[in-house]
Amino acid sequence: MRNHRAQLVQGVRMTTSDPHAAFSAVSDTSSARQGQLESEAARALFGRRTAKSDASHLVPYLRPGLRLIDFGCGQGSLSLEFASLVTPGEVVGIDVAEASIAQARAQANNLGIGNVVFHVADIHEAQFTEASFDVAHFSGVLAYQSDPLATLNVAYRAVKPGGLVAAREPQKDGDWVGGPNREAIMLLNRLIGEDAFKSIGGDPFIARRLGTLLLGSGLERVEVVPGYSPALSSVGAVANFFSARLADVAFTSRVVRRGWITEEQLSAMPRAIKVWRDSKASVVAVAEAMALGWKPVV
Repeated sequence: MRNHRAQLVQGVRMTTSDPHAAFSAVSDTSSARQGQLESEAARALFGRRTAKSDASHLVPYLRPGLRLIDFGCGQGSLSLEFASLVTPGEVVGIDVAEASIAQARAQANNLGIGNVVFHVADIHEAQFTEASFDVAHFSGVLAYQSDPLATLNVAYRAVKPGGLVAAREPQKDGDWVGGPNREAIMLLNRLIGEDAFKSIGGDPFIARRLGTLLLGSGLERVEVVPGYSPALSSVGAVANFFSARLADVAFTSRVVRRGWITEEQLSAMPRAIKVWRDSKASVVAVAEAMALGWKPVV
């Protein structure tokens, strides 16, 4: 977002006149974003995504020669597959995390994929020619925006008349788990969600209003389908991510300080995760919705 840090401080000042508390909240926001989206554990989790499974709503519309922009591309796991589907067309991936972009560039180089470029940029400050892309893509990005409609407006401007905007976003109250220590795992899932989305100013339940947002941006022929994330619905991957969050002292201190969990409860979590991860009875489902919308041809 433009002047993102300043906006965050302004948002805090609406609720407190203490400048130290304001900047503490900004620090919390930065730490929450780092742990949820920009850490090694986060990149390992989101790097499991594949175009076939996690962009199945979009893949049927991709063809050679198209130009696609991947907003919030992370380490580029989907961008690189999109590039193979649209070659000799081009894919442009943008993300605010320098480490993720460095990983994406290295992977493109290792795979010899030459029709993809990656840039470090905020979505709202990215430089591109308007109406120059055939497709714009989001995956787990709009949920972390304080103004997702403004973010969708950027995508609307990016695509040509008749162009396609695709999104896949979470509905966290639809997540569920089974197996031993189910209640503890769900509690931790809620804690991480509260910290990740609400600290940043996002919406963990954005999937239910995804269609409304796409229509509000001016897109037409909007389609929304509910589902679960194939990549994120993995016991091992989720357990590893949860364990990494518990190892983050900033995260654990923050959730205890906010009164969301006691230190005693928190100390029992690593063992609960291990038992859940190792059980053949365990299962996890991460709820999402997939949406498509087309820019009108005027």
